Order: sequence, then C-alpha cells, then structure tokens
Amino acid sequence: MAAANGTADADPAADPSATPAPAAAPSALLRFMTWLGRSAELLHGDTKESRRRRIRTDPPDILLTTPESLEAMLIGVKTDHAQLLGGVWAVVVDEVHAFAGDDRGWHLLAVLERLERVTGRPIQRIGLSATVGNPERQMTWLQGAGAGKRPGRAIAPGLAGPGDAGGTAAPPPGKVEPHRRLVPPAHRWTGRRPGSTRNCLLLATTKDTLLQAAALLLRGRGWVEAVTPPPEPRHLVAQQLLAATLQEHRVGDQLWPAQFTVLAGRKEIGQTAPSVLTEERPGPRGLLLGGRSWQVTFVDWGRKRVFVEPADGGGVAKWTSGSVAGLSHTLARAMREVLLGADPPVSLTGWARAGLEQWRDEDAPETVHPGGSLVTRHGTDVRWWTWAGHRANATLAATLPSVSDPVQRPTDCWVRLREDATPELWRAAREGAEGGNALVLPDVDPRAVRGLKFSAALSQRLAVSTLAARLADFEGVRAALAEPVRFESR
Repeated sequence: MAAANGTADADPAADPSATPAPAAAPSALLRFMTWLGRSAELLHGDTKESRRRRIRTDPPDILLTTPESLEAMLIGVKTDHAQLLGGVWAVVVDEVHAFAGDDRGWHLLAVLERLERVTGRPIQRIGLSATVGNPERQMTWLQGAGAGKRPGRAIAPGLAGPGDAGGTAAPPPGKVEPHRRLVPPAHRWTGRRPGSTRNCLLLATTKDTLLQAAALLLRGRGWVEAVTPPPEPRHLVAQQLLAATLQEHRVGDQLWPAQFTVLAGRKEIGQTAPSVLTEERPGPRGLLLGGRSWQVTFVDWGRKRVFVEPADGGGVAKWTSGSVAGLSHTLARAMREVLLGADPPVSLTGWARAGLEQWRDEDAPETVHPGGSLVTRHGTDVRWWTWAGHRANATLAATLPSVSDPVQRPTDCWVRLREDATPELWRAAREGAEGGNALVLPDVDPRAVRGLKFSAALSQRLAVSTLAARLADFEGVRAALAEPVRFESR
C-alpha cells in the first residue's frame, strides 16, 4: 500500500507521486521515485526505530506501508499525525483483491476512514488488481463510507465507463493493455506484450488437482471468480473501537498498549502488536519477523519491549480471519461438468487426457448424472453428491438434520447422510426446508473461534455467529435442493 503526500490542491492525474506501488518490488519503486526527484520510504513491522524516526521528522512524498503499520502510526504517541499524515491525498492499494476477500480488507477500510479524520478531507483511493472478476463491486467496496457519495470508475475489459459508447472502457494513457486473467489462488502470472499470445502451463500433480484445474479452465478464458468480502466483521468493529479511542484520546491514551519493540539481545528486529503477545496459544509463544521465526523469552510490559531468541519455526505474524478454505459452488459445478464429458478449451498433455478419462470411467458413474444429483449407498456409507461447494454442503448438512450425518466434515462435492436414510426420509427433509426458504446456518466448532483475529473482543456467542455467517451459502443450497435427485445402491 502506498500513500502519497502533497498539498491539498495537488492534482493526482498530473502528479507523478501517484505512481502505483508494486507490492513485489518496493525497492525498485523507491529507486524509481528517487530518479524522478521524489522522496519515498518503506515502513513495515521490521523497520528499525532510527528509520521510523527519520520518517516522522521528514515525511516523504510517498510512503510504502501496510494497514497495520499505518494504524500503529495513528495510535502512536511519538507520531505528529498532522505533520506525517495530514498532507496525504491519495492511497494506492496494490493487489486489492487480496484485501477484499479477507478480514484484512475490513481493517484497511476502517484505517482509511480514521486517516481521513486526520487529513480533514476525502482521500483518493486507487485499487490495483489483475484478478478481479467483479471490478464494479470491488470499487464500491474500496470507497467505504464514501460509496454512492463520491465519483468512481472501474477500468476493466468489458466494463463501460462514464461517457463510453462502446462495451469496453478505454484503457488508461500509455502503453498499457489491461486484461482479465484466469489465476488460481496462490499463483501469480506475469503480463504479456501487446499483440503476443497468452502462454501458460498449469501443472497438476494429483488426480484431484487435475479435475480442479480442468474445471478452472472450463470456465473459459477471461473468467475470474468474484471476490466477496467476508460478512459480519463484528470482531473488527470491536478492535477498531479500541484503536479509535487510542487515536482520539477520548478515554485515555495509556489504557491499552501500542506496538511493542522486539529485541534479539541488543539488536532491534522490528515491532509487533500486543494481541500477538496476549492471545491464548498452546506451547511456547513465537513471532515471525525479519523473514524468520523467534521465540519470546521475556516481555517488559512497562517499557513495551519483547526479548526473543531464534527458533526453528512456529512464528505468528499474519492474519487469520476464519475464512473458508473449500471450493466455491461455481468451481464445484464446473468439476461436475468435466466429469460429465466437457473438455476445457486448452491443450492437454497425454497424462492429463489419460487422467480425465480415468476420472470419467471409474468415478463419474458413481458421482455424477446428467439428470441431476446422485445419492449413493455403499453398505452403511450414504453420500449425496451435490457438487455444490464447501459452504453450500455445510449449510445443507445443518438444514437437513433429520437425514444428514451429525459428525461429518463438510466437503466440496458431497454430503454424508445417515445410514438409515431412505428416499422417503430424504424427500420429507427437503420438503421441510420449504424449497430453500427455511435454511439454517452451519454448525461451527467453538475451537474454530481461535482462528478469528481479535475474537477475544467478542463474546463466544457472537464470535461463533460471525463464523457461521461466513460458512453459509444459501444460493448454492437453493440450487442443490431444486435439482432432481437419483438414488442408487452399489
């Protein structure tokens, strides 16, 4: 994330200090800004105190930082907010899709709203991403409290902007070819020169990942799965109330501690939030700073110092938002289409063709049917092959308690039914759901609350309710309940 400083009447369109900040190459951007005659600095949890002091006393034109470090500046007693942040007029958020689909995005929006209280005026927000399937919705999300009140524009292929007569928005000035890309999670693909052909090898190393990859490619070139912010971020609201109190000094600026300085011997290696030191975790307490793990040996609460020694692993320094790791309804349905014979419009290796044929010959007859979903019985193992995705299947299991196995783990493809389930009992359960009008939130293991950052700020009931709302997929459930079902015994 990059924040650009300037005067209140600065022109973002003409000022080179609004240059986007590539997250993968901050050092290169710093050199580029220096070459342009602009000062730029990098500030994050590993930044030494001497450099932090220099940033506070001589604010740069551009500051590359993180939402967490920005919040630390807002609540820090050493920071002159007006001097350091009062001149900010633009914030560039790189890889905005990574924020929008996670609790860290809600945290970012809250911090930006608090930053505007310091500047006394709206701040231009610029989000960058090559992997957004719903750019208009992401633009509205990034506007935060200003949504519907301030003008905004999403520049993306196939998206008409203000004044555009055609079906595609005009590209921004310069030799830039914006395009949507099909990118699976945890992968990044580079761009390409104008006029060249897209070329990428997608490697699947197991039978299951082959089917998932084929489903991705079946959706066609240019398809990107929509990013949806996690619902009901109650824990973030509670945390932001505390942080805003520190920033505004309305209740007392010494009631809660600010960032702690982390020391290995006499060497400062960075800073960490007090929540990392206070949250309940089994075993030795570990931190992740400076690209390696550390074990906490002593905490000086009065002087806000943490002493550590090197450790082999187990450090904590990242967000855990309680998000769902399974596949979406869209991708699960695409996997079903592949098993039914649909081939992705790409070149397949001999191994990939043989793997798909094996899937279709050996597994498809017992898992998919072109006329609807299947309920199969192998002895006492009864499975409803919904191909509805992880969240929808978890919701189905909670909605149909009379026929679903109460001790099952949700999967992407099927729901385990009770061994005494019969077609008559299943139909009665579906009628009890009233065609999708009487749905139930999924069950949540109370132990899962530990993975929700700032969950300690909520009651157990509210924390569990937050996770349940994030696990539910009511649209996917309604589609599964409306589909014809065949019952087969093997």
